[in-house]
Amino acid sequence: MKRATIFPAALLVLCLVSPTLSSGEGIEEIQFFYQGKHFLNFSEYQRVNYVHGLRDMLEVRTAGLQAGYPFRACLLRMTGRQSATILFDWLQAHPETWDVPAAASFIVAIEEACAE
Repeated sequence: MKRATIFPAALLVLCLVSPTLSSGEGIEEIQFFYQGKHFLNFSEYQRVNYVHGLRDMLEVRTAGLQAGYPFRACLLRMTGRQSATILFDWLQAHPETWDVPAAASFIVAIEEACAE
């Protein structure tokens, strides 16, 4: 077998042998966005790590922008635990947003906290 065809063949075998996501075999549920209600049920460790991911995403997204986001400097002064607490408290105060992606609520919560 030529070298150029080994990778596609190996990939095909892997796809055929592995359970597919569409079959649902061994997968309870696939979620692409955690909603506010999920975030509220995370342990503190999970909340802080989730928020660190959101903070990293915002940092990468705003890094090249001259103006950035108005709350960027404020967010950079916070620890992950502080920003996770802000989101947690904000979600508890806004139960109407529990079905909204937690990432969207994070932006609103941080903007409100930094505006104070």
